[in-house]
Amino acid sequence: MEELEVGIVMEEEKRIRITCQTDVLLVYSVEHTLTPKIDYLVSLRIARNNVVSMILRSPGLLTFSIEKNFKPKVEYLFKEMDRNIGELKKFPKYFLFSLEGKIKPRNRFLVEHGFMMPLTEMLKVSEGEFYARLIKMRLWPIVIVDDAALKSFYVITILIASTFDLEGIARENVVCMILRSPGLLTFSIEKNFRPKVEYLLKEMDRDIGELKKFPQYFSFSLKGKIKPRHRILVEHGFTMSLSKMLKVRDRDFNAKLKCDCG
Repeated sequence: MEELEVGIVMEEEKRIRITCQTDVLLVYSVEHTLTPKIDYLVSLRIARNNVVSMILRSPGLLTFSIEKNFKPKVEYLFKEMDRNIGELKKFPKYFLFSLEGKIKPRNRFLVEHGFMMPLTEMLKVSEGEFYARLIKMRLWPIVIVDDAALKSFYVITILIASTFDLEGIARENVVCMILRSPGLLTFSIEKNFRPKVEYLLKEMDRDIGELKKFPQYFSFSLKGKIKPRHRILVEHGFTMSLSKMLKVRDRDFNAKLKCDCG
């Protein structure tokens, strides 16, 4: 491409690198296709030398549509994410990610849980690593979370799906459960999760969704509290949410039953 036509003074070596990395650019019109995209980036108050750097790091930018890619993602970045133009200069690959499929969902999750993360960390990592980093950020002052503990907890979603023929709990819901009840990371799958999930679904005939609302369920003894309280409710023909059934003391639990019976 010609430097003067594109409007940016670019060394021969840099031009060759861009062309080699993105051969498809050869079929584009400089005047009608490439120049408008470069001008758009410059209009965002990105210095021309920074635009060159962005293109060198991510030549695919020049293949994207201004209306369908650049504008909606820039608007979301500024208005919804409240980020500045400096992040685009550091991470031009932002434009490579799906707005609906990745950018919005991850940003919503960060906002809902009070997290802040650079664009690179937010988008470049896999789904599992993204959630793992959030858990470590939240729990680091409280408990040391190693990768083994994190991975072991994710296994429960697979166990639920395979053992009980259910879709299980979405990974983001698992993360929410951990953030609400960090002690879950210390529990055994075989000795805690599996028997309690089995009892919840088969004996109590509850929905797996109740675990998302009350992950502390796993903190209570199956034989010492869950089973006895459930049997009492069945005998009296009562139903209660897991939290009301388990969080109260025996005296308050019995008083609740007497009150309802009266």
